Amino acid sequence: MMKRPFFSIVIPFYNRAWSVERAIASAVAFGTQGVDTEIILIDDGSKDDSRNVVKRVIDGYASNAQPIIRLVVHERNLGVCAAKNTGAKLATGMWVVFLDSDDELIQSAATEVHRSLQTYRRYPLHFFACVEEQGLLSRAADRIEQRAFNDFLLKGTGGEALPVVLNDVFREYLYDEDIRGYESLCYLRMVREHNYALLHSLVVRRYYTEHEDRLSSRAGMKRRWHDLAKGHLRVISQHCSVMTLPVLLKQCGRFLKAKMLAVVP
Repeated sequence: MMKRPFFSIVIPFYNRAWSVERAIASAVAFGTQGVDTEIILIDDGSKDDSRNVVKRVIDGYASNAQPIIRLVVHERNLGVCAAKNTGAKLATGMWVVFLDSDDELIQSAATEVHRSLQTYRRYPLHFFACVEEQGLLSRAADRIEQRAFNDFLLKGTGGEALPVVLNDVFREYLYDEDIRGYESLCYLRMVREHNYALLHSLVVRRYYTEHEDRLSSRAGMKRRWHDLAKGHLRVISQHCSVMTLPVLLKQCGRFLKAKMLAVVP
């Protein structure tokens, strides 16, 4: 019987021939630090050369004692949340790490992440700190912080973060596939049911802002105000009964702002 991997690193990609090789290389390096790891790549209907790049990279690792790498193909573009869900459903690891295809994992952090998850395994939802390509940290706090539902809704993760989720729990929630890039809907359901999310100061991911197709880029944000408005409204409809009044008012303000910006030319 095969041993269950500790990590399943899920990397969805769409038209990322220019960056996906870097992401895969970092996942392989992360997975060779003494912790059993599998890597699942989801081609979300790419129209560029991404799939050929990935196949070539996988072939290059095939003869080495590297983490198992699998490629799954969506014949049409279903969106990043659907691609992540596909990866999570196929994952056999205890913990799922979601890595964007234009970012990279920091190899030296693997053993510390493993140790942290073992120590705090009663929490099914973790967020690890990130560093921007120029060295700017996403979270300055030098501590581990737990956030309950209203605090998490109000403050989020405090910046760019790498989500790591307990596989068996995450499958009960999954991402909302009809709203591109609004993963927080899933996280809020998890925090509401399991009391807390855990935020770590350990830096595990390096992210890049070099390309305009990032959802968090200025151009990406302009394209997705409509989705943000839809997501903010869904948060209110699903969770208003447990929101404090200040948090409810804040969320209503977010919805109104996104709704207005969605119609601005």
